[in-house]
Amino acid sequence: MSEMFSRLSKKIKGGETAKPPTGTLTHHVIDVNWENWSPPGVGDVRSPCPAINALANHNILPHNGKGITKAMAVEALTKSFNVDPKIANVFAASGIIANPDHNAHTFDLNHVSKHNYIEHDGSLSRDDASFGDAEKFSPEAFNDVLETYRKANPGKSDDEIMTNWATAGHARWARILASKAKHEKAQATWIYGIKEAIMSYGETSLYLNLLGKDGVAPLQWVKIFFGTSRIMS
Repeated sequence: MSEMFSRLSKKIKGGETAKPPTGTLTHHVIDVNWENWSPPGVGDVRSPCPAINALANHNILPHNGKGITKAMAVEALTKSFNVDPKIANVFAASGIIANPDHNAHTFDLNHVSKHNYIEHDGSLSRDDASFGDAEKFSPEAFNDVLETYRKANPGKSDDEIMTNWATAGHARWARILASKAKHEKAQATWIYGIKEAIMSYGETSLYLNLLGKDGVAPLQWVKIFFGTSRIMS
């Protein structure tokens, strides 16, 4: 994230010399239809974020995850997730900045797959970068989340369990503690500060609001969301 904001600041302040854009800008119509879903295919790319991946899987962003313009990303975020346009602009700009071609005006979803860019230690559903592929769903990591919900709802099956703000917060904390312990055991560097904490609990708020209302959503929908980047409605 520090790299992202450093480069974003330079662009805003004029610290980088403007050059003509490279590559062909993609035309794609933003159509929000949560029934329109298919998994990524051969050659498609995805990010470490299941919510952003869902936009591609639902064909709201290009299904291949490539050639995304800033305007396209802003429209997708505001229409699909009701993100404030100013915040959407920051996220969209960070995607463009992540493109290794600094002269490009588009980005691919896997361009943001950098440790501590949007991905961070203590993810609810991804391995930490020190131990695996942070882009892919990790059943082991997500099991910490499921066990927290199950312990809070003894005697209930996953089909019967509903989320709530308190248990979601406990699930997040369980993942942070598990991540920290795993790094300590491996004597690996663990990074989790104020920035990561803000992002973590913001992500929790996002999935609860996407999948339900007032923090209440079926746990099965949460499992589908994190496991397949699909939004049930």
